[in-house]
Amino acid sequence: MKYFLPFSLSLVLWACGSTKEVVENPAPPNPSTPMEESKPQRNAQVESSLGAFEESDTLDIDSLRVEGNKLLIFVHYGGGCREHQFKVIGSPVVMKTLPAKRVIQLVHDNEDDPCKSIVQRVLEVDLKNLAVDQTPGSTVVLLLKGWEDEISYTYE
Repeated sequence: MKYFLPFSLSLVLWACGSTKEVVENPAPPNPSTPMEESKPQRNAQVESSLGAFEESDTLDIDSLRVEGNKLLIFVHYGGGCREHQFKVIGSPVVMKTLPAKRVIQLVHDNEDDPCKSIVQRVLEVDLKNLAVDQTPGSTVVLLLKGWEDEISYTYE
């Protein structure tokens, strides 16, 4: 017992005298890209056609805009190891409104990509096949599944 007190005291003094290297923590990860870094990709050319809707792997639509006969869809999804495939399918049935409305679906095939990076991509969709009337100036409103806003497209 008489050795316990001096031993404990020397242990405490030794611990107080040691120096530790302080390492700053890196910046916290961006909550929109958890765990992995975002990987931008080149634009993907996407064909459109009329037909039955299909199963699709998940992706998030960030924004979109129409430029001429193209619809630019800004998306992000998990992956990074394999080339993903995209297509747009339009319903053959058109709502008889003025202007006409057509429901469309963006189909994403992730090719069973095991990677978890967040990939950002711009999809360039050729809209010509989705027009109700392929004459310049004819307008159709496209209703993209998974997107709240209507998309007005005028054939050029």
